[in-house]
Amino acid sequence: MLRRITSFILLWFFFFVPAGGGAFELELLGQVTLPTGLMYENTEVGGLSAISYAPEEGVFYVLSDDRSFKQPARFYRFAIDIPGGQVSSPSVKIIGVTSLKNSEGKKFTPGSLDPEGIAVTESGNLFISSEGVSRKLIPPFVTLHNSAGEQLKMMAVPESFFSSPDGSRGVRDNMGFESLTLSADGRFLTAAVENALLQDGAEATLASGSSCRLIIFDTVSGEVVDEYIYLTDPVPEPPVLPGTLHVNGLVELLILEDVNGYLALERAFAEGKGSNIRLYHAVMDGTAKDLENPLTLSKELILNFDSLGIPLDNLEGMSFGPNLPDGRKSLIIISDNNFSRLQFTQILVFAVEYGQK
Repeated sequence: MLRRITSFILLWFFFFVPAGGGAFELELLGQVTLPTGLMYENTEVGGLSAISYAPEEGVFYVLSDDRSFKQPARFYRFAIDIPGGQVSSPSVKIIGVTSLKNSEGKKFTPGSLDPEGIAVTESGNLFISSEGVSRKLIPPFVTLHNSAGEQLKMMAVPESFFSSPDGSRGVRDNMGFESLTLSADGRFLTAAVENALLQDGAEATLASGSSCRLIIFDTVSGEVVDEYIYLTDPVPEPPVLPGTLHVNGLVELLILEDVNGYLALERAFAEGKGSNIRLYHAVMDGTAKDLENPLTLSKELILNFDSLGIPLDNLEGMSFGPNLPDGRKSLIIISDNNFSRLQFTQILVFAVEYGQK
């Protein structure tokens, strides 16, 4: 079954930003929106929190963060056509949906996971990260699955990420492994939490950022080989009513193969104000020698999405896509609509070029 999505607004913006010894050029080609309530093969297409491109297939794997409540935890396969480097007549097709299986080969039981990150390997397998559910002492995890959703392997997440009964250690609730990105050779996988572990410091506030811990796995051994800290910005603006929801966090990373570091996506939200999205170049300035005292990445702003002048939803997923006819990379950023009728799924399509000066 194919479902064609054609809601589209054509927008053109161009940015040139030097960063970290390299330079980034971004051009917004356009956007596609999917309505809340869209159904595909008896599943609601929503909560799209992560996206990863499989070049061998020419498709994107898109993860729903449904905790197996509405339908089983699942991922979709999307075809996103960018003909001639243009998106004036975009074609977004949903071409498949697959349920995730646990280590027993069964669908995940409701509330047993919170899937937030996805990274596809060259062989067509995919890594999945779950934030865990700290209030229920359900630990976060990173697992490897085949294209049929069957679990093949579990990475060795350090116990420091597991919630303790006394609330002194581990991931914060809904602030666990939001980011997941795989090196081009498939050997190293980076996962990162959205806000600081309880023992690492405070969550982001209007006055200060939060120290998000990155862990780098060797995908062969499944063990952690390095750790870093990414410091988020403070929450950029207060909510309309004091004391209501206002957050900021690291929601996605993409490894940059040609220059040092990552693309890092920060997403803030303030009740009554909406979302504020920023894209950074985060740079490794050295290799950590002590996993208990990781180095902090430096970062430089590439784009504040407010400058696009368009309504923004809850952007959380990010992936490079196919190269464009002019040689630039495509960059796809997707939003999680939280299955809310007050939100929508937003897919932004950029052309990006970067490299050393």
